[in-house]
Amino acid sequence: MSAYIIFQLTVIDYAKLSDYGARALPIVAAHGGRAAATGELTVLHESEKFERGAIFEFPDHASALAWHDSTEYRALLSLRGEAIKCSLVLIG
Repeated sequence: MSAYIIFQLTVIDYAKLSDYGARALPIVAAHGGRAAATGELTVLHESEKFERGAIFEFPDHASALAWHDSTEYRALLSLRGEAIKCSLVLIG
């Protein structure tokens, strides 16, 4: 069964976000993932005020966790923190 990583985010630094995305997306792909949706958020129920979102689809739960816990992705966490404020959840 597919699994999904859902980001809700607010951009802090667009240049750093571009760098983060350029580095993170190949790691997502290496773990069988793909960007399923990205863009501005429309809040349907009150929540923290994030501006944008992204959904990444992976073949299964184990693949999504392998991506998140990979050495390559973990090396990007400080850059991610400089680029965006975010919430990240896994479903599936």
